[in-house]
Amino acid sequence: MKSTAFKTADQNFQLVAIQDIKNEMETKELESWIKLIRVLTHEIMNTIAPITSLSQTISGYFKNLDGKIPDQKTIGNTVKGLEIINERGNGLISFVENYRQLTRLPQPQKKKIVVNRFLESTVTLLQVDPKNEKTQIEWDCKPAELEIVADEKQIAQVLINLVKNAEEALKNQENGKISIKAEINKNDRTQISVIDNGLGIPGDLLDKIFVPFFSTKENGSGIGLSLSRQIMQMHGGTLKVESQPQRTSFTIVF
Repeated sequence: MKSTAFKTADQNFQLVAIQDIKNEMETKELESWIKLIRVLTHEIMNTIAPITSLSQTISGYFKNLDGKIPDQKTIGNTVKGLEIINERGNGLISFVENYRQLTRLPQPQKKKIVVNRFLESTVTLLQVDPKNEKTQIEWDCKPAELEIVADEKQIAQVLINLVKNAEEALKNQENGKISIKAEINKNDRTQISVIDNGLGIPGDLLDKIFVPFFSTKENGSGIGLSLSRQIMQMHGGTLKVESQPQRTSFTIVF
C-alpha cells in the first residue's frame, strides 16, 4: 500500500494505491525453497555417496573370502572403512542438528539493553580469543545512552557470529580491522553495523549467503547468517549486507 498527499487549487487530496503482491511473494518463496533444496541435496549426497561406496567395498571383502579367515590387510581396511563411515554418519547427524536449531529457535525474551555496555562486554569477550591477535576490533556507540529492547543472548549470538565472519574474511590479511558502530539511522531506527576491510564478498554470492547450509568456509555449517537473519526477523528487524573491496558491512536494524 502506498499513500501520497497532494493539493489541487484549494483542495487537499490523499491518493492511496493498493497493489496485490501475492504472486511476487509466492515466486520469491518458491525461489527460496529451490535454493534450500539444492544446498540440502548437495550436503546429503556428499555424505551418503562415500558411505554407500565404502559399505559396498567392505561387503565385497567378505563375500569373496569363500569361508576363509580374513587376513590382516582386509581387517585393517575394514576398520578404516568403518571409521570413515562413522565419521560421515556423525557429520550427517551434526548437519541435521543444525537444521533442527533453525526450526526450533525460541521466542525472544525481550528486555531493555544499554547498547554501549552491551557492545563493551561483547567486544571484551571476543578479544580474549588468541585467534584475534592480528585483527583490530574497535567499537563506537552514538548517542552514548542508546538503548534497544531485545533478547540480549540472541542479539549477542548474532553480533558474535557477524564478528567471527569478519575475522574469517581477514585471516590472511596483516592490517585487518573490524569496526562495530551503533547508531540511529535516517529512518529513526537503531542499527548496529559490523564493518571489515577485507576483500569483500563476490557479487554472485551475495544472494546466497543467507541460504541455510550454504557456506564458503571449508568447515562452515552454513547456518550462522540464516540463523542471525531469523533472529532479527523475530525481533521485528532486519539483517542486511553491503560489500565491496576493502569494505563489507553487515547491519542489524531494530
